[in-house]
Amino acid sequence: MVFTLTKLVEPKPTIEFEQLDPKHFKELNQFPAFMCIRAVKRDG
Repeated sequence: MVFTLTKLVEPKPTIEFEQLDPKHFKELNQFPAFMCIRAVKRDG
C-alpha cells in the first residue's frame, strides 16, 4: 500500500494551557508531543 501525505500538523498547546502549566507549556512548544497526519491511499 502506498499513501500520499496531504497534511501534516504538529499542534501547539493553547495560551490557556500556559496559565495552567507553564513548565509543560514551554516543553511542548519546543518538542510537540503529537503529530496529526492526513494521508490518501494511492492507486496502484
